[in-house]
Amino acid sequence: MRKLLLIINPVAGRNQAQADLFKMVRVFAEHDCEVTVYPTRGPQDCTRKVLADAGRFDLVVCCGGDGTLNEMVSGMMQREEPVPMGYIPLGSTNDFAASLHLPSHVEEAALRCVEGTAFHMDVGSLNDRYFNYIAAFGAFTEASYATPQQIKNALGHLAYILEGVKSLGRLQPIHVRITADGETFEEDYLFGAVTNTVSLGGVLRLDPSRVLLDDGMYELLLVKNPQNPAEAQAMLSALMLQNYDGPLVRMLRASDILFESNHEISWTIDGEFGGSFSTTHILNNKNAVTLMV
Repeated sequence: MRKLLLIINPVAGRNQAQADLFKMVRVFAEHDCEVTVYPTRGPQDCTRKVLADAGRFDLVVCCGGDGTLNEMVSGMMQREEPVPMGYIPLGSTNDFAASLHLPSHVEEAALRCVEGTAFHMDVGSLNDRYFNYIAAFGAFTEASYATPQQIKNALGHLAYILEGVKSLGRLQPIHVRITADGETFEEDYLFGAVTNTVSLGGVLRLDPSRVLLDDGMYELLLVKNPQNPAEAQAMLSALMLQNYDGPLVRMLRASDILFESNHEISWTIDGEFGGSFSTTHILNNKNAVTLMV
């Protein structure tokens, strides 16, 4: 009998984890798993639990949103002997779950955890933090962590858009020097993102044929500051049409990226505030952890 630790975020996805707890446990029990349930009690509690107790289990599963998954993976990255993980997505956007093609139905997702294929996925490090699918700065990034959880639960993707619109009048270009796998460039940017996903905030999508989650590479998406209304319109059109090879919107691939600025830049990591730094080093840790998909 396998020992399984189920960590649930009780407030994620309109409190759905609590309502569906028995369904998940039943699936695991039917597949010869002895289940220990742990509800998180606050920020970083999932990371703490994984660090303290993951070694006593054969499989660690988290149930929640992208932030809960980030905490589980962050804890596992700090262990000398990581164990396989599973993910039951119940958040407001679930960007990474979409990239992994995980089912939204709770029982189907639970089944993947115990019957799925072991996927050795890349994990990003941003200075001393970890991220699964995105580290971003600039326009709209505040919306992910500034939106209250109750509004996220009620409105889903719309909540992020509404919160982002509030910041439009405060947008300021960010001057930054970037070195990506030895190539250096410097510019004023409205937005920048290091990604390993096909969906950003459930709104902006990247070409699935260009995104692999286990190849040791990241997609670096950069949006330059438009100088006039015509450039602003061209920038929006490029984003809507997924044209990432133009003068205002650029995408390139890299595994080791350094951001340098004369002032601190605030980062969003997997939808949560990730800190502010004048120097930010992002590294792709290839195939660092195992997730059942």
